[in-house]
Amino acid sequence: SPLDTTRTPPGARRIVVTTADVRTSAPSARSSLAIVSATASETTPIEDLDGPYAVFLGQVGIADDGTVLFAGELDAPTGGTAISSGDGVSTQLLFDRSGIFSTFGVPAIASSGAIAFQASLDSGLTGIFVGGGAIADDTGPIDDLLASMPAVNASGEVAYFAESSTLGAGIFRGPTLPNDVVADTSGPYAGFGLDVSINDAGTVAFVASLDAGGNGVFIGATVSSEQTAAAE
Repeated sequence: SPLDTTRTPPGARRIVVTTADVRTSAPSARSSLAIVSATASETTPIEDLDGPYAVFLGQVGIADDGTVLFAGELDAPTGGTAISSGDGVSTQLLFDRSGIFSTFGVPAIASSGAIAFQASLDSGLTGIFVGGGAIADDTGPIDDLLASMPAVNASGEVAYFAESSTLGAGIFRGPTLPNDVVADTSGPYAGFGLDVSINDAGTVAFVASLDAGGNGVFIGATVSSEQTAAAE
């Protein structure tokens, strides 16, 4: 896919990571996850489908040290989703179904290398995890984390979308309600997008629709003055 070099200062080198379709004359070559320079003159493969993966999940992330985080479905007979990291030299399988986990959502990595992800356990519970430790699960008062796509900052603080039996849908930062609520449908919000972002200062950004109509991009629990689109 073409590189977006907008807003890159002249002479600066911008590193992006993408799932690329690599076409060669080799029959076994299928696709590769790659780190690509802004000039498109250098490409460093991280992992491809000749390895243990049958397909990659679409979203990838990269830390400041160049570590790339990605997830996908493993080849048979192992099968199932897994999360790995790589740096162009080696690839490390971080989490798979051989332990307590049964399935994984799309993971996130911070500039510091902190990792967060949604996963379901063999026990039937679903949680949000930082590293291997759960910071929230669906045992209550948060009841549904299946649609969560968490974001994580350099300090390991996490923001995520979830459903709560007491507050409805919301954007949360941890398991303790109401202390960890960024925004929920008990206030002016009617619904939320699944994608969230959290910066290193702990400020959370999200997309939401409003009870009063319309939707927009918001920071924390404060309605932005700029409403970006009309609600359908």
